[in-house]
Amino acid sequence: MVSGEQRSNYNFADVKQLRIGPEQSYLVSQGQSLTIVHRINLGTPGSVALMTATTQAFQYILFEDMDCDETPDGPNLVPSGGYYSLNSGGALSTGAYCVILKTIVPRNTPPGTVEKLRVMAYEDWLNTTGTDPETSSAYDDQDTVTDTITVTEAISGSLRLEKWVRNVTLGETFQKTNQASPCQVLEYRIDFKNIGTSTLKDLSINDLIPEGTGLYEDQYTGATDAELVVQGNHYYGSVNDSPDTDGLTTDGTTLSVDITKMTSGAYQSLSPGVSGYLLYQVRLKGGILCP
Repeated sequence: MVSGEQRSNYNFADVKQLRIGPEQSYLVSQGQSLTIVHRINLGTPGSVALMTATTQAFQYILFEDMDCDETPDGPNLVPSGGYYSLNSGGALSTGAYCVILKTIVPRNTPPGTVEKLRVMAYEDWLNTTGTDPETSSAYDDQDTVTDTITVTEAISGSLRLEKWVRNVTLGETFQKTNQASPCQVLEYRIDFKNIGTSTLKDLSINDLIPEGTGLYEDQYTGATDAELVVQGNHYYGSVNDSPDTDGLTTDGTTLSVDITKMTSGAYQSLSPGVSGYLLYQVRLKGGILCP
């Protein structure tokens, strides 16, 4: 642009991407209610709308939670044209906002059924008008998160899992997704919590090691390969002990954690409300490029 030239329908602010997360997994019983909370990080002022898509036609009710205290701010949102508008469609400043989704798993749902819930967030940046010429959408940015809900037999137990990743080499914080270059190190964090009303027994965590990476060993206390934290108590394990005594094993493609074994029997079961997380690291393969 030259001095004095004007352009309409442009916002020349510092634009940062919209993000929604985290991706979550649940084990839920037939007939049980489920509450899911997602955080929307808004890097650019604008208005936000949501859409949902399901694979099992479960019915969801959405609520605003603008202060992210996991409590609905008012009555449920009513969609218009398939979109759920936050803040009645008004502009939001940069920051974090949350949305709560509630459902009840139908009692006639067969055990083993897997529901994939997609929550799509759209933003119309402040001071922009018109539509995207490629998509014909009035929205300028979007992001999607997918939750996995696995239906179990009718009991009162339920487990929530959330997965996060950060680039250790670059000193980044945990987020929904991450990118890395050959030889860089990523750390995964898997949060878990018993959100049901009964005790869960014999729990294990099995996580696929991403293709193109290898487990980065000896990174935790005592030159161990993973750290398990339950209710603030820290436990460590190595995949190389033989025979296995700490419950941490791998076949090269999956990392497996026996919670009872890794906690030396301290947590043979998880009572309602008990939570924790697992940490482990991988390194992107780079052949002779890696020192």
